[in-house]
Amino acid sequence: KGACVYVIQKEIARGASCIVYDAFYRNNSGAKKFVRIKECYPFTLTITRQEDGTLVPIESDKNSFEERKENLRQAFDLGNKLFGTSGLTNFTSNAMDIYELNQTVYIVTAYQEGKILSCSKLSSLKECVAVVKSTAKAVEKIHRSGYLCLDIKPENIFLLTGTTEMIQLFDF
Repeated sequence: KGACVYVIQKEIARGASCIVYDAFYRNNSGAKKFVRIKECYPFTLTITRQEDGTLVPIESDKNSFEERKENLRQAFDLGNKLFGTSGLTNFTSNAMDIYELNQTVYIVTAYQEGKILSCSKLSSLKECVAVVKSTAKAVEKIHRSGYLCLDIKPENIFLLTGTTEMIQLFDF
């Protein structure tokens, strides 16, 4: 016991560097805990997935793939640092763990109920303004912590179910 086995339910998004999955695991008491898993799989590189899940880039893309994996490791560390910064915990996603398996990198993030902004329909101008204000507040807090947030786009803004007053940023 104690080994964490993740079960991927479905693919939910593809970005420039990763595939994101909805998944779950069972904790030590047997309860199902939902997570999101980000897999380093840059779409601009020529990579094949073998039957055992291993990712293999073509020879000319090997160095680029290693660089992308290192960028993801650094993003994980930065995300955890920001999550642990007073005033930012509720504005950034909780990246719980990082794994290296299948010749790639996986980041496991705590599941929050909601949708990314690009997949959401806001029903009023008031909701739109609330999302913009919350996003600006999160970016300001990140900047005041000494970091620049340069990839603000609807795909990197997570809207929590039930509120437009607070968003979460991810993909650092």
